[in-house]
Amino acid sequence: MYEGVGGGYDINQVEILRGPQGTLYGRSATSGLFGHPHQRPTAKSAGRRCAGGGSNYGLQHYTAVLNLPLVDNVLGIRVAGNRYERDGYYAEDGATSTDAKIKVLYKPNEDISLLLGYALQNNDTKNGGTTVVLAPGEPNTYCFETAPNSCAVTPVGRGSNDFRQYWALLNWNVGFATLTYQPAYRSWESDGVTYSRGAPPPPPDPRTSTRLSTYLRITLTPRNCAWLRIRAQK
Repeated sequence: MYEGVGGGYDINQVEILRGPQGTLYGRSATSGLFGHPHQRPTAKSAGRRCAGGGSNYGLQHYTAVLNLPLVDNVLGIRVAGNRYERDGYYAEDGATSTDAKIKVLYKPNEDISLLLGYALQNNDTKNGGTTVVLAPGEPNTYCFETAPNSCAVTPVGRGSNDFRQYWALLNWNVGFATLTYQPAYRSWESDGVTYSRGAPPPPPDPRTSTRLSTYLRITLTPRNCAWLRIRAQK
């Protein structure tokens, strides 16, 4: 299941849709869809929410949301953030994730609405890169094996991947139909170093990727759909 950038927090609802759903959600939704749409801004009232928790291995998880109406019933903004960090099983440095998203809703009347959004996700991961074994002569101590039956300090490998996403959603009722247009742009950058036993670390190998997508839909009003059915019968 792909959650998308900023998809795991500030959720509006959960949807389970029977397939195929390719018309609205793309070719990967042939067998169905498990969706969780995000909360949208509202220009009617202000609100805020925050939550946090922790557990063993240094787990800390925090989420916060703020919604503000900038112009009553016309313009609203919603800001949400999510922070997750946890130590590794054998090293103090484990994994961290920092997420944030900003959405602005402009709705001057009942026929037009424009939603603008931006989301980011920064992930930092660590890995030892070597086998963890019992230290020779110390039955209660674990270490990284750098050679058979020997232990030494091995650097912890580090990696990161950063996502950025921009999107818009326009809904416009033109009378005989509703026009829906949604462009989106996403960028991804990854970099990391992994240490292997008996070998020097490789040089950093950063990688980047970008993707642009657009979606356009025209939905006829029920009266026009009925007119088309009558014309087809004739």
